[in-house]
Amino acid sequence: MVKPLPKKPREEWSKIGFIFAVIASAVGIGNIWRFPYLAGKNGGGAFLIPYLIAVVLVAFPVVLLEFAAGWEFKTSILHFFKKLGARTKFLGWFFMFILLAILSYYVVIVGWIFAYFVFSFTGYGTFSSFSSSLLPIVFFLACIAILFVVDSLGIKKGIEKLCNYTMPLVFIFLVILLVRALTLPNAMAGVKFFLTPNFSVLTDPKIWIFAFSQAFFSIGVGFGLLLTYASYANRKLDIPLTAITITISDTLIAIIAGLIIFPLVFSLGISPAQGPELAFVALPKVFSLIPFGQVFGAIFFLLLFLTGLTSAISIGEGCVSSLIDEYGMNRRKATGIVYGIALAVGIPSVLSYSSVGFSVLGKPFLDGIDYVIGSLTLPIVALIFTITVSWFWSSKKFINAVNKHTRLNMPHWIIYLIRYFIPLVLFVVFIAGIVT
Repeated sequence: MVKPLPKKPREEWSKIGFIFAVIASAVGIGNIWRFPYLAGKNGGGAFLIPYLIAVVLVAFPVVLLEFAAGWEFKTSILHFFKKLGARTKFLGWFFMFILLAILSYYVVIVGWIFAYFVFSFTGYGTFSSFSSSLLPIVFFLACIAILFVVDSLGIKKGIEKLCNYTMPLVFIFLVILLVRALTLPNAMAGVKFFLTPNFSVLTDPKIWIFAFSQAFFSIGVGFGLLLTYASYANRKLDIPLTAITITISDTLIAIIAGLIIFPLVFSLGISPAQGPELAFVALPKVFSLIPFGQVFGAIFFLLLFLTGLTSAISIGEGCVSSLIDEYGMNRRKATGIVYGIALAVGIPSVLSYSSVGFSVLGKPFLDGIDYVIGSLTLPIVALIFTITVSWFWSSKKFINAVNKHTRLNMPHWIIYLIRYFIPLVLFVVFIAGIVT
């Protein structure tokens, strides 16, 4: 009888490597790009109030839940739902499908940002001229290649090393851009807009809905990404302290991004409510007009590219780790399958903003998949994750895992927040997405 091969020990992050990797996963395009334009469209400083409430009451408890589940079960999202119980085992494949769908079009946007970093040296042109060429396809393929190479090297040699280099650079770039933005003419008008709340707009329920959805999805909780990363953590992980560090870091970077973006746009009299085109239309115009704008534009788009890349790789690793755990694949094969699928599935998205102009029902394909996945499906995915894990996993075991190696003991009632209040919030966000 042939003996089965001994199971390969699971890789582990270093202590600082885990912190950097999880911050890198959480901090992405949502912090640097989406948060400022949502704040701009929803009352500036008024948006910060519901956003900070949402971070504390919604995002942070689910960070605890994901960290505890990943640390306790020591496995990836696909295998986790099998270990959780027979009634939940099919959910792993559902989450894998969602992660691959997100990855396929998220990398397209990261490719645009990569292109704009290059344009910082060659001249920006217009987004329409860029999207009507074959360049989006070129930069999409380049990003897929980078992600494949890094992820195939593994946790220690690939992802951790990338994050250990990129996160210090991200903080340095943020400080450089913050100083430059605050020294521009009329910069304080932008700061005032961002930090001075107009309390009258807080009666608008849409502001609360946008704030709660942004807080939840900015950190990237409810999809199994933090669960996967926590499965590689040291057995003496201080879960509450790490969760607090990640949550504060993610929120702080979003606020710093606002303190950069609003002084930049106010300095040239550009509307802060530009919306999604803020990064690709308004800011290139700003950088082309301010002194040494070429340099600061390059720093900004490199910052955005690095945060987008590290977020994308956390999505990819959620799938790669699942294939390794489920089928015992070697990492290179699992990585090739995941990014090969992302490449194939992402082709319609990248073609929709290229010279091909692929569209469905008269709209670019990428817009459609972003609406279906980003606006409609993600709240339901997070709702399913939160309800399933909090109800099918013993609350006693959850609290024991959270408080195992910490002095910051979390109260037992936090499980009721996760079981009842957070699902209600996510359901309201889902309904609002349909209505609007």
